[in-house]
Amino acid sequence: MKTCPLYLTEIYQKLKDKVDFVTISIDEKKTIKQWQEFVKKEELPWRSLLAYQDIAGVRGKYYVPHIPHILLVYPDG
Repeated sequence: MKTCPLYLTEIYQKLKDKVDFVTISIDEKKTIKQWQEFVKKEELPWRSLLAYQDIAGVRGKYYVPHIPHILLVYPDG
């Protein structure tokens, strides 16, 4: 059973030619394997990155108050 919210996949399918979807995981080293398994199981069609080496930097730059967190970033930052 997939656990990725269906609406994300639906939005991706509708906008994939106009919007670049990227998942940035800020999992700690100890949970990276679970993240990789999740990405594989869910067959996420968009790019998925790991940022475990600078979790605080990513959280600070994108003002991540909680997880999960969805953010729209314009090309100019």
